[in-house]
Amino acid sequence: MKNITVETKSNGYKAEGIQSMIGKFEKAAAQLFPGCTVRHFYYGDSLDMADVVLEPGRYAHFNVTAKRVSLCGYTCSSEDLEKFGSMTHNDELYNGKLLEIAAKEESGNLKVFYTFGSDDRFPFCGGWVEVEAPSMKEAHAIFREHYPDRTPGILNCSDYYTEAQFNDSDMLSTGNRGAFCHRKLSA
Repeated sequence: MKNITVETKSNGYKAEGIQSMIGKFEKAAAQLFPGCTVRHFYYGDSLDMADVVLEPGRYAHFNVTAKRVSLCGYTCSSEDLEKFGSMTHNDELYNGKLLEIAAKEESGNLKVFYTFGSDDRFPFCGGWVEVEAPSMKEAHAIFREHYPDRTPGILNCSDYYTEAQFNDSDMLSTGNRGAFCHRKLSA
């Protein structure tokens, strides 16, 4: 990351199975806390005990695994705590937005991919529509402008994914039900 310092103590491990989540975690730290230091301690190949240090006495401690990022301890202001809480994923105590934050482009936008199944009432059979917007809420609004809900409050698609989730699937290379990207929309 260009605007954070990363220090790693591997303890003899490589944590290969969790490097994708570690990358997302670092990207979120860089966006929320420019200039911070992220200290990793690989406690085996499947657990990273990471600290995000803002300055001496101002930090948060996280446990990072392949499917979860938990906030475990902190010494910081309530404003910093809110940001630290947003860096979690699948944590019972915090409503984390790690994947959404990590999906944001340098422009500050994120990409959301709306996929379609075989229901002939969907706008397309298979494939997806890509929307770039500053937030998930705005991406949904843009999608709805072009493809209104059939049932109020329910998006007119099978599912939607952040860019990180979509990239973890095989749809970019194999398609979705034989189709690929139908349209790209942006704010």
